[in-house]
Amino acid sequence: MATKTEKKVSSELRRQARKLGLCDEWYEAWNDDITFDELISKMITGYDFCVTHDWPDPEYVKKAFPKHVLNANGVFCGSKGSATDKRNVVIMGRSNVDLYYSDFSFGDVRVRHTSHVSVKAASLSIVHVHAYENASVHIDAEEGAKVTLFVHSQSTKYSFNGNVKVVYGKEEVRD
Repeated sequence: MATKTEKKVSSELRRQARKLGLCDEWYEAWNDDITFDELISKMITGYDFCVTHDWPDPEYVKKAFPKHVLNANGVFCGSKGSATDKRNVVIMGRSNVDLYYSDFSFGDVRVRHTSHVSVKAASLSIVHVHAYENASVHIDAEEGAKVTLFVHSQSTKYSFNGNVKVVYGKEEVRD
């Protein structure tokens, strides 16, 4: 059951999303009685919409969501931090985050705005990193790790060591 604050944030985000063109199916399925955890899950599931509309505003997210709830769900917004073996990670605003993936782990990382992420991928881990806008990414991939960096913006900066496949748009840059 959502708290009064969670209901208020959900209602505001739902209203904003509708103004930006959220489809009827998602709009009607989105009730305001959802928790912060559920809102974050919704954001991750509909991340293409978020990127297309540069939404939600990082400053709003920082003010509306408790930092510990964001970080527990793999979201870093205007903050420094680190995480190990997080399956879904969203880094937005002006953040600086270190991510570690151990053997046999999987990660799907999305980094935006002017954020920086450093990813260390151990042998036999699989990590997908999606970089948007002015994000910067550094990846260290051990032998046996499979890391794919999807570069969605010409202003993204990246560097890497090891087995990293870089995809820019639909064109493969390096295996």
